[in-house]
Amino acid sequence: MTSYPDAGTGLPQAAPVAAPSRPGVLLGLVAVAVVSALASIVDGVLFFVGGRDMALDVAADTIAAITEPRRTR
Repeated sequence: MTSYPDAGTGLPQAAPVAAPSRPGVLLGLVAVAVVSALASIVDGVLFFVGGRDMALDVAADTIAAITEPRRTR
């Protein structure tokens, strides 16, 4: 008597299947994609936060350049 039910019958037995592992390159690419997405979100937030000040500075410089009397040499 054996503890394996198919051992005495001579039928082929299924080999144990290990769980597939993910390649390191795939995990690296996923990590790069996540970091890139987070960097884009942070860049967008910083642009919108600082955008108003930048627009005011550009507008002030433009108005000053237009209203300033021209200097002749």
